[in-house]
Amino acid sequence: MHMPGVEKRGSLEADSSVSLTDLVAAGHAGNKDGFMRVENDVDGKPRTILKELDENEYKIYTQLATSFADDPMQEFIPCCHGVREDLDEDGTTLRRNLRMDNLLFNYKCPKVMDVKVGSRTFLESECMNKKPRADLFAKMLQNGLSEYLTEEEQRVEQITKYRYLSTEDANTTSVELGYRIEGIAGYRRRSRSRVKSELRAIRNQDDVRPQFQQFAEICATNDGQSEESEDEVSAATVARRIESRLRQFSAAAQCSAFVAQHEIIGSSVLLVADSTGHADVYWIDFAKTFPCSTGITHRSPWSLGNHEDGFFGGLENLMECWGEVGGAMITKQLSEGFSDVESVRHSRARSIAIGPLIEGDEECSNTDIALLSSLSIGQYDELMEEVKTGASTLTRITSDVGEETIMRSTAAVMLELRRSDGRMLAQLGKVENDTLVPLCVLPGSKVHDGQDVRAALQDVIDAKLAPIASVIHFGSTVSSVKQHPSSYFGIDTVYRQIYRTSR
Repeated sequence: MHMPGVEKRGSLEADSSVSLTDLVAAGHAGNKDGFMRVENDVDGKPRTILKELDENEYKIYTQLATSFADDPMQEFIPCCHGVREDLDEDGTTLRRNLRMDNLLFNYKCPKVMDVKVGSRTFLESECMNKKPRADLFAKMLQNGLSEYLTEEEQRVEQITKYRYLSTEDANTTSVELGYRIEGIAGYRRRSRSRVKSELRAIRNQDDVRPQFQQFAEICATNDGQSEESEDEVSAATVARRIESRLRQFSAAAQCSAFVAQHEIIGSSVLLVADSTGHADVYWIDFAKTFPCSTGITHRSPWSLGNHEDGFFGGLENLMECWGEVGGAMITKQLSEGFSDVESVRHSRARSIAIGPLIEGDEECSNTDIALLSSLSIGQYDELMEEVKTGASTLTRITSDVGEETIMRSTAAVMLELRRSDGRMLAQLGKVENDTLVPLCVLPGSKVHDGQDVRAALQDVIDAKLAPIASVIHFGSTVSSVKQHPSSYFGIDTVYRQIYRTSR
C-alpha cells in the first residue's frame, strides 16, 4: 500500500459534496459533520473520496503501508492516498482530509451495509473520561434510551461518552453477538428513517437474519428495478458470495500480524453488492485501532485492563448468520426452481439391475436406473447404503425443458478444534491398501436422518477424539450450503456443512 504525503490544494468550491447516508461515504464512515466529498480524477472519474482526517487513523494507514505491507488483511483494506489539505486564498488551512479509495467505484447501483464488529465501541481510556456532554444526552433521548439515564444525568441533561457508548452497545447486538448493523445505504424504495428504525429494533440474531435476507434480495434486483435484467443474479448467489468473502476475510484475520498486535475498536466490515453479482467485503474505520502489547485473543470477555475487543467472536457470528441466510435461500431456490421434483426413497439394491424406487411406485423405475448408470457396482452399493442409513437423499429432478437428473443431498458435521496458541487439529492423510492417501480435513462425519447435530458431533468425539474429550468445549456454530458434483460419485450434490468450533 503506497502512502503519499500531504498534498496542498486551493479552494474546493467546485467539488461535489455527498451525503453520508446516500453513499455510506463511498464505503467509509463519516466524522463529526457526517459527510464526505467525492474527488474526481483528471478524467472526471470519482475514484477517490475525501474523509475528514483523524490523526490516529492516518497513523494506522501509514503503519499498514510500511510495517504491514504484506499482511493478508491488505486484500480487504482500501488504499489510502495520503492527506489532502484545502487552503484558502491566503494559504490558511481550511480542512485536512484523508484521500481514500472510493470503494463503490466499480459497482452498478450498489447497496451498502456497514457492520460494526466487536463487543464494545468504546476505548478503555474513555471509561476514565468523566467529562459530561449535552450532545450525547440528546442522542440518548433521540435513540429511545431515556430509561437508562440516572436521576443526576436527567437533572444536568448531560452524560459521559463511556455511559453513552456502553449503553448503546448493550441495547444492540454488539454485546451478545460481537457485531451490529450500523447502517444500510442505497435502497430505493425504503426511506432512511424506516431503515434506521428497523435497525434500532434489532436485539438478537433472529432479528438480524431478515435484514441480511432483505439486503441480498434488494441487491440482486436493484430494489425491484432490475427484474427483467439479463445480468440479474439470484439473491441466494449474492448471499453465498458475501458469506464466501467473509470466510476469506476471517481466515486472513486469523493469520494477520496486524490484527494480532492491535486492539480493534469501532472498525466496520463493509458489505457491498449490486444486481450484476458483484459482491465484496471491506475493512474500514481505524480511528480507534491502537497497538496492544498484552497479547489479546480477540475472543475473551472484556474486563478493564485486558483490552479484549471480541473481534474474532463477532466475525464468526457474522459468518454463521450469513451462512444460515444463504442456506435457507438456496433451499428455497432449489424447491422453486424446477417444475417437477419427485422424492426418491431407496431400499437396499442387490445389484445394478435393481434400480431405486420412487415413493408410491410398485415397480422399478427404468429412468432412475439410467440416470445412475454411470456408477460402478461398488459405487452404486455405497450410494444405496448411504440412502438406507439416511446419510444421503436422492431426488429425481425434471427441469422446465424436460431434462431429468438425479440430485444427491447430504449433511456433515465437522469440529474445528483450536488450541490457545491458535493451532488447529486436522487429519493430513490416511492409509488405504498400504498406501498413504493425503488429506487435509477436519474431524467429522455425515449426519444420518433424524440425528441431532450435537449427537453426531459426540459420536465423532467418542470414536476419534476420546483421549482429549474432557478438554473439548463447544463454541459457535457455522453452517454453509454448497452445490457441486461429488468427486467420488460424479452426481450433482448439495452439501450442507455444519462447523462447530471449540473454545
